[in-house]
Amino acid sequence: MTPDFSNSPQAASVAAISEPSAPTTHRIRQQIRLQIPPEYAQEPVISNLASRYELDVNIHSALLANSNSAQESGWFDLELFGTPTRIQQALAYLSQLHVQIWAGNSALESRGSFRW
Repeated sequence: MTPDFSNSPQAASVAAISEPSAPTTHRIRQQIRLQIPPEYAQEPVISNLASRYELDVNIHSALLANSNSAQESGWFDLELFGTPTRIQQALAYLSQLHVQIWAGNSALESRGSFRW
């Protein structure tokens, strides 16, 4: 007779591991360039993209204003990684702040021209 180990803690652990996991949500990467207006220099704009919209944010490069001058904008090249819905929500948030956004070769908010 073979012993029955189906009620053992080890059997429960193996069963939990072998069960199919929940389907993964489709995530995409979006590269953008931002010009953040000087009035938001002390605000956590980029941090909010990660925390509010559940995005992974990679800063590829940045050009920050002189700390003595509140008249200059900050420029950021970012890579956003998340669901398409969350990325669109984050871009809408940035637009509400009047942040200029470039994706690829075109400005999402056309207040100037810039070539990446």
